[in-house]
Amino acid sequence: MATNHNLFDRFSICHAGAGVVAGSVGMGLIPLVTYHTVFEILENYVLKKQFGYIFPFSSTDTKLNMLGDTLAVVAGWSTNLNDRLSGDPLVGNWTPKGILTGWTSTNSEN
Repeated sequence: MATNHNLFDRFSICHAGAGVVAGSVGMGLIPLVTYHTVFEILENYVLKKQFGYIFPFSSTDTKLNMLGDTLAVVAGWSTNLNDRLSGDPLVGNWTPKGILTGWTSTNSEN
């Protein structure tokens, strides 16, 4: 399988894992997709051009692969949605107010 060219490649599992971690700390869907999109843009148009040596494959991702990476991160995020988010799953705990005042797990009783 070609790396960085197909919808999914061997790095898709890493993106899914990042989605699991992001969801486990209460990140909602909108911040997740926003941060991941910014990461994909920086990765492919800045980091791989300036620091290509730190990547196993320094070729830029195709737009199809960027879409697959985003689908993978959302799939990972959604694995235990009911266990970690109370309230609005689109935003989660990652609201500007929550970030500025500090947030706690949605499962803790405060």
